[in-house]
Amino acid sequence: QISLGVDWGLYILPYLDHGDMITAASLQHGLQALCDQARLGLFLSQLTIKARPLKSRLTADVHIARRLCPPDHLRIPARTAKAVSLLLTRLSKISRIGDRAVISSMLPWIEHSDLCIRTAAIRAVCEVAQRGDHRVTQAVLGRLRDPVARGSAMEAAVEALPQIVICADPAILAHMSALLKDLSTTVRYAALWALPSVVLKGDENAIRMVLAHADDKDHEIREVAIRSLGKLALSGNRDAITRIIGGLRDKSVYVRRAAMEYVSAATTHESCVC
Repeated sequence: QISLGVDWGLYILPYLDHGDMITAASLQHGLQALCDQARLGLFLSQLTIKARPLKSRLTADVHIARRLCPPDHLRIPARTAKAVSLLLTRLSKISRIGDRAVISSMLPWIEHSDLCIRTAAIRAVCEVAQRGDHRVTQAVLGRLRDPVARGSAMEAAVEALPQIVICADPAILAHMSALLKDLSTTVRYAALWALPSVVLKGDENAIRMVLAHADDKDHEIREVAIRSLGKLALSGNRDAITRIIGGLRDKSVYVRRAAMEYVSAATTHESCVC
């Protein structure tokens, strides 16, 4: 029978290799979370990115200036990438809410070059983080600048925001406003996609922010604007509803389809109410 305290575990585990950590975790269930954290740390140290300050990794400027894809000698093997994703997912299920050590071990993976790892890290950290956690919020918002437009990491970030942000937080809205002014179409698209997730339905300020992009020259921006207006608009938001209906005459079939889906859903809802 094994008796190993948390303090001793934290001291010993960093000296074990990947296989030994798996063995240690199987010997005592209480070591599972510690071993998972240690294995994430081991994988991270092998990529030589652990030494970089966390603050610099999570700034918006770094996301723009630094390529996510590292040199060949720093790329993580496919087998290890799968192991990291599984570790992140399992650790999120067995950790207590708000565990800062676990959150700290997960955050660096949100910036990894592998799309699947970034996605798993976002979903995992949001399972553990408490609402309003500034570090996690900033990390997830950073993925709205993800280079893979409409990819799984960006989608995971949009889905995670309602879990971690305080609804209608002025700081979050200011951040969204800045993203909507970005020169990158991908960034503006992500901000429009995410905006309904961080405000209350019917929020007039958010609706005005979206309306400002409903006539964008890019048809993808117009499409996501129509979809976001559909999520935000209440029956009394005439400007939003008028613009959605106007989308039925848009030259892009995708914009017209988005507007038609809203009209069809609204008509069906009214029929059910009657």
